[in-house]
Amino acid sequence: MNYIIHALKNPFTYNGRASRAEFWCFALFELAVEVVLGILTFIATSISFTVVIVLIAVMALVGIAGIVVLMALAVRRAHDFGSGGWIAVPMLLFPPVFLICGIKGGYYRTNNYGPRPQALDF
Repeated sequence: MNYIIHALKNPFTYNGRASRAEFWCFALFELAVEVVLGILTFIATSISFTVVIVLIAVMALVGIAGIVVLMALAVRRAHDFGSGGWIAVPMLLFPPVFLICGIKGGYYRTNNYGPRPQALDF
């Protein structure tokens, strides 16, 4: 939960490094929110057309906000294993690259992008 809060507090921070845990916690959180909204939209189809439209709009807004935060996390994640932020674009567009970049371990020592990300303690 701390990783999700940290990611939501820093949606436009592109410098530094992000750990695999922070990246995956937010990615799975975003997926879970979208799935719940999708199920609610499916259920609402039998209730009201207006409710469906509102839920679709909310789902779109949550998706756009999630992509913004995930893009910043992807850039910081690329920094963790020593790559530039440019790799974040194919990382978000192509699922195999997303998986590889999310699984690849980072450098244990300080690199050009900063010190190794530590566990978030709040």
